[in-house]
Amino acid sequence: MCTSQAAPTSHRRPLVFEGRNRGLARILSRQAAAKAIHTFSALSISHELDRAILQMSSLRRGVGPERQVGRRDATGSRMHIDLVGRIRNTKLPAKHGLMPVFEAIVNSIHAIEERGNRDGLVRVRIQRDGQTAIEDDVHGNTLARIVGFVVEDNGAGFNKQNFKSFETADSLAKKDKGGKGIGRITWLKAFDHALVESTYQEDGTWRTRQFEFRPTNQGIEDPKLVDLEASEEQAEHKHLTRVSLVGFKDRYREATPKSADAIAARIVEHCLEYFLLGQCPAIFVEDSEEDGVWNLKSMFESDYQRGTAEREIPLGENSPTLRVIDLLCHATTDAKHVLHFCANNRVVETITLTARVPHLDGPLSLPDSSGERVYYSAYVSSSLLDERVNSERTGFQFDREGSLAFEGGPSWEAVSAAALSA
Repeated sequence: MCTSQAAPTSHRRPLVFEGRNRGLARILSRQAAAKAIHTFSALSISHELDRAILQMSSLRRGVGPERQVGRRDATGSRMHIDLVGRIRNTKLPAKHGLMPVFEAIVNSIHAIEERGNRDGLVRVRIQRDGQTAIEDDVHGNTLARIVGFVVEDNGAGFNKQNFKSFETADSLAKKDKGGKGIGRITWLKAFDHALVESTYQEDGTWRTRQFEFRPTNQGIEDPKLVDLEASEEQAEHKHLTRVSLVGFKDRYREATPKSADAIAARIVEHCLEYFLLGQCPAIFVEDSEEDGVWNLKSMFESDYQRGTAEREIPLGENSPTLRVIDLLCHATTDAKHVLHFCANNRVVETITLTARVPHLDGPLSLPDSSGERVYYSAYVSSSLLDERVNSERTGFQFDREGSLAFEGGPSWEAVSAAALSA
């Protein structure tokens, strides 16, 4: 933090602007500074003074004002982020305990897209404490409690650019993909810490980067970057990034499905648009206790049937339309008729239809001779939903009935009613 300058001998005390005040003293005389401050209004003084500093500095140095935009001030001041405070202020309800896992999986999908490899592969490993057992909340089976997850991929890895983005709070590096820059913050909200190890190729050199991500002042602890020996067989090196989410906190663990089958189904549900668009790499779920491997692409193909073509629903004259995809899902123990609202290819909010649609309190029968029992799911997306999703991806920022109107545009009730009426 910069310290303010000593007060000038003039009877008029200047306003103190941290960082910029010293630069101002060098550019303007005391009299000119006092006159400038006096003429600015109290509400706009900071903005106008900053602009005046840049303009006058540019004139003295003989360069255009546009050359000065984004320059660090003379004191070298910059904003710092309190990671512990950022984690504390991040909202993540207990029912969204799998959100950090979803975020890690979507990061893997993006890394594979970045690398452009057609053999993209993501593995999700469920880690359990073999010393304890609890009752599964759906099937009544006893399973050891979940203590963490490991997500692996063969994407681009934590190269220089991606590591810089990771270091930057609220990074906009993946803005075009709907990235909010806080997914890794949810890791530390629901887990004790994360371990990252990434092997990748950059500038013709194979490297391995390792670090711990913890809720500390530094955040990134014990970082290591190693260039792999040139004498080693290059063919032995492979792109591999492993993110281990360690220490599942009780509040979130208790509200999370216990079985690998249920967790795999949740991942498919959350990333369904990637599957629908054919943009999802191979994803497998493994469990340290349960036998078998869950192939999510196979689950999607066997459990979901497309009901109708895409439909578009108008919201209003000046609002984007809603895009709706209807699906039929094979009946399972915990299946429901639902309406999913999505943003950037991911499910954000879900409405159960049983209480909203008459006579929809059980599975439906297919009209063909099979008599198969199914549940209805609709996936709603829109550029408006992409724009209004909150940072944690747990809800949308619309005005809601009974609350003061701040956002403008259609209310949440209008959006959900339009989707329900279709």
